[in-house]
Amino acid sequence: MSKKFITFSGKYLVIVSLVTGIFLFNKDCSYAQDLDTLNKGVQNRSAESKAVSNLYIGKTAYSQLSKSNPQDTYKIVLNKSGKLSLDIYSSIKDYTYFVLTTDDNKQVFMDKQSNNNSDKEMKISESVYLDAGTYYLEVYGRTKPITASFPTYGDYHVKSNFQSIDSNEVLSPNLTPFNKQINGLLTWNSETDTYKIDISKKMKVRIEFNSYFNSSIKVRKSNNALVWSRLNTFGDESKPIDTNISLDLEEGTYYLDISGSHLSDSNANGRYNFTIKEDLNGWIQSNSKWSYYKNGIKQKGWLNLNNKWYYLNNNGEMLTGWIELSNKWYYLTISGEMMTGWVQSGNLWYYLNNNGQMATGWQKVNNYWYYLNNKGQMMTGWQKINNIWYYMYDSGRMATNTTIGGWRIDGSGAATQIR
Repeated sequence: MSKKFITFSGKYLVIVSLVTGIFLFNKDCSYAQDLDTLNKGVQNRSAESKAVSNLYIGKTAYSQLSKSNPQDTYKIVLNKSGKLSLDIYSSIKDYTYFVLTTDDNKQVFMDKQSNNNSDKEMKISESVYLDAGTYYLEVYGRTKPITASFPTYGDYHVKSNFQSIDSNEVLSPNLTPFNKQINGLLTWNSETDTYKIDISKKMKVRIEFNSYFNSSIKVRKSNNALVWSRLNTFGDESKPIDTNISLDLEEGTYYLDISGSHLSDSNANGRYNFTIKEDLNGWIQSNSKWSYYKNGIKQKGWLNLNNKWYYLNNNGEMLTGWIELSNKWYYLTISGEMMTGWVQSGNLWYYLNNNGQMATGWQKVNNYWYYLNNKGQMMTGWQKINNIWYYMYDSGRMATNTTIGGWRIDGSGAATQIR
């Protein structure tokens, strides 16, 4: 195959975009570049043997490329899986290359950028999810400068940051437990994470999946027959995407596959989590306790069903009898329904207002007055309230405009002894 050369000459600034980037030419200059040689030089950089310095997480490394030091190599040791972020600031006016490789010389990324003859520092930022291990960052300029005005040498510095991500992956062939959130991390060199799911009986299964990257998910049988798939869920660290999957599954073994989106060239790895549940709905009794489910989620707190109110505690269990919430008392029947109006508990009567709260003090019900003590109990007989005597019939209704046992009772219910 013949060599490929491009030659320019003239009096004006020329900008040409090639495979390797942007080339700049000053007026009255000519330049010829062997593209094959340039590309091979870039690709083979990581294979060169160089002195290695340690790049410590959270620290800034300062250095300078020169004729005597045309390339720097930094060793990065990660004790846990997580997200590595690198910010590189360069004063080199020609291209600067940054290559991250694994310990076995596999390229994680290669980035390059020109300072475009600016006096300001150029900044390159890269973030990538990595497994625990040893990595190498190589920094170098172009093999051959275009002109003396664009040297491949100069000052630069590198800032590093690392966010460890704990994951409790239960990868195949281990079984994935139900009702437990599984936290996973798909790193740059991971094609697919696979989880095994055993279904012991025919049931409706719900998978609640949250992705912080552009992901694809699918459920398949043990014979690889596809059950369900979604090829593109676009999420990121600031806005994860939620996917809820509801499937009717027969008894058997299934696999959940999580991978990067096939439509995404970037942000195709990162963290995720999911929970597998039996997709229950309605009232379910377990160990003599009743719970209510919506789409596999056990409900808690107040629940309104068919205009009837129920209360489920923090464990999702339906409560009955007297309950106290925020210093207010409520009464729930044996079937869990919240009561309103008059309620008899034992030999005592109580009054619950329209929102179910137990009333105390004076209460007007159906145009009659009743008095309930500070425990909510309806009072009967003679009662002295604020130094005034009142009489309550056995029904609890306050007497008015009558005489009882030598006491005259007026329209307000206040009693005055007859002399």
